[in-house]
Amino acid sequence: MDFFENGLLFFCHNYINETERLRRFSETIEAVWTERGNELDLNLKSNLSKAPECDHQDIGENFSYDYIETVIKYEFLHRQSIVITASSLVETALYKLCELTSSVSGKKFDLKTNKSRKSKIHKCIEHLTVVENFNMDDLKEELYHISILYKVRNEIVHNNGMVTEKLHRLNLAHLKGSLGYIIEINVDFMDFYLKIIKIFFEKLKIQTTEFMGKMPKKINKDMQ
Repeated sequence: MDFFENGLLFFCHNYINETERLRRFSETIEAVWTERGNELDLNLKSNLSKAPECDHQDIGENFSYDYIETVIKYEFLHRQSIVITASSLVETALYKLCELTSSVSGKKFDLKTNKSRKSKIHKCIEHLTVVENFNMDDLKEELYHISILYKVRNEIVHNNGMVTEKLHRLNLAHLKGSLGYIIEINVDFMDFYLKIIKIFFEKLKIQTTEFMGKMPKKINKDMQ
């Protein structure tokens, strides 16, 4: 079996790079909002210094409106998009890994046969663990955090990015907002979860390497 040709050899490495690419993209966009905020702040100071005191309240209100509309709301929308993208990255990677390992081991992989209400991510992990004998013990912490991220993703997708009672009960750090209002995601939330996903793929790479190490003997034997 040519693991280079089927992509399994560098599979996790590619997703480590994808995670890093997503992190750099997020940081680049965050810098745009920071620059915009600084620009508005300078304009505010300049306008206040030139205007009579009787106009200061109107200037301050206009500043607040512009800041909310062109910085804060954009930040929240961007971070919600990153949550969705990061979750999809993990889900897609695990599904493709299941397909690849199945093509190598010859063991059937079909999520349709799994009738549980677990997420696609959990079903893939279950397949890799039970069917392909991956040892996921060392990935438990990362999988826990990824499951939390996936729950946040679901709330964003299915509830238009608004805080629900279900999300509120999670009481997550760097995540806030009032019930029925937009989910406010702090930049530290994104930094933490992108680091977790990178670590997850790094650890998964070890398990994938061990899986490949077991395959040649079986395949060679079958070919004799």
